[in-house]
Amino acid sequence: MLSLFSVSVMAQNDTNPWKLTVGTNAIQVDPKGSSGTDSDTQISQNLSYLEVSRYVGGGFSIDIVGTFNNLDRESGDENLYYSFDLGTSLSANQILDLGKFEPSLRAGVGIAGGVSGISASSDDFLVTYAGLGVNYWFNDAIALSLKSTYKIYSEELDGLLGNGDGGLTHLQHTAGVSFAFGDGDTDRDGVKDSVDACPEVAGLESLNGCPDDDGDGIKNSDDDCPLTAGLASLNGCPDADGDGIKDSEDACPNVAGVAALNGCPDADGDGITDADDACPNEAGSKEMNGCPDADGDGVADKDDKCPAVAGPASNDGCPEYPLSMLADYDINFDLKVQY
Repeated sequence: MLSLFSVSVMAQNDTNPWKLTVGTNAIQVDPKGSSGTDSDTQISQNLSYLEVSRYVGGGFSIDIVGTFNNLDRESGDENLYYSFDLGTSLSANQILDLGKFEPSLRAGVGIAGGVSGISASSDDFLVTYAGLGVNYWFNDAIALSLKSTYKIYSEELDGLLGNGDGGLTHLQHTAGVSFAFGDGDTDRDGVKDSVDACPEVAGLESLNGCPDDDGDGIKNSDDDCPLTAGLASLNGCPDADGDGIKDSEDACPNVAGVAALNGCPDADGDGITDADDACPNEAGSKEMNGCPDADGDGVADKDDKCPAVAGPASNDGCPEYPLSMLADYDINFDLKVQY
C-alpha cells in the first residue's frame, strides 16, 4: 500500500483530494461508571477505524468515519460499540504552515450504538461531535493521523431525529495511517492535473489547462505579448500595419515597412526611411539625404540648376565659366606682314 500511494503530491489538497485513513480507536464511555462499563479508556486491538475524506477547497474536507470497539462491562460481558460519523474538518495549514505537521478542527453528526448498546438501551442514538486532529506527513502522500473527538448526546436531538430512547456522551480517540491520492484539479480550471500542462494556474481546456490572458489562442508561456492579442506567426504579438514585424519591434507600427528599416517604409527603395528621405519617391544616396545627383557635383538634382553638368554649389550646381559662353563673343586678330 505504501508503494501504491507514494506519488508526487502535496498531502490532501486539490491535487490529491481523497484521503483514506485506517487504524484503531479507543473509547472512554462514561468516566463516572454510571453506564455499567469500565470507566477506563478501552483500546481496540483490531483495525477498527476507517475514514474516507474528500477535500473540497479552502482547507475544508468532508469526512465519513466508521469505527467499532469491544467494551468491557463490569458484569464481565462485552458490548460491541460502533459509530458512523459525517462531518467536516478544517486544516490549520490554511492559516499557518507548520510544515509536516497539519493540525485540524473537526465537527459533525453521527450515530452510535450497537447490538447491546453502550447504555441501558440497545438502540442506536444520535450525537453531535467536535474534535481536534493532527497529521504528520512522512512524505507527500503518507501521514500518521491522530484525532480526539468529543461525542455529545442530546435528548432533544435524538428525540427529533432518532428514537429518543437515550444515549451516552463519550470521548473517542483514533490513530491511523492516512494516504492521500486522486487525480485532482489544483487550479480548478476544469482540467485534471494529470492532463493539465499548467496545473498551478487556471487556464482553458482548449490549451490543455494553460491560461491565455489576451484571448489570441496562444498560451501565455508561449506568448511573447501575453497581455495583447497577436498572431501565432509572431509568437502572439500584434502587427498593426501587417508588415510582418511585431509592433514592439516596429519603429513605424502604423505604416507598413521593411525589416531592414525596423518596419519603416522606403517608397523609392534607396535604403533610407521615407521620414528621413528628402526625396522619398526618387532613389538617392545618404549623402544627399535620399535625393539623386545625376552629375555627381554634390548638389541634389532638385536644387541643381544644371543637373546634367557638374558645377559648384556656390553656382547652384552650374559651371562658373562654361565653354558655351564663348559662342557669344567674336575674337578678331590684327595681322601684320613684315617684309
